[in-house]
Amino acid sequence: MGAQDTLAKRIEEAERKAQQAAANVKQLKAKKAASEARQKAIAAARAKTLEDRRKSEVGSLVKLAGLLDLDNTTLLGALLMAADKLDDLAYLAEARERGSAASLQTPRSSASNS
Repeated sequence: MGAQDTLAKRIEEAERKAQQAAANVKQLKAKKAASEARQKAIAAARAKTLEDRRKSEVGSLVKLAGLLDLDNTTLLGALLMAADKLDDLAYLAEARERGSAASLQTPRSSASNS
């Protein structure tokens, strides 16, 4: 019976180690999931910040273009009409030129020229 007792003890020890290993794997998986969730939340927050910044920039551009006083329906229509022309390279080149010229005449620039 000595050999059987030794085998039983070895089996018990192996089972204990297997349970500990399973618990460690479970903990590591939980840590990994938490880390991935944190990274996803950070990425989402960064994306939201960039989107908010872009919205603010677009609002400023709408104001500079003198479109801020338009009602929403007319403004949306004007933007949709411009969007329809995005495949027209000549239109885009002219839009870029006009935007560049207008950006040089911002209120700060005109105030310093007065």
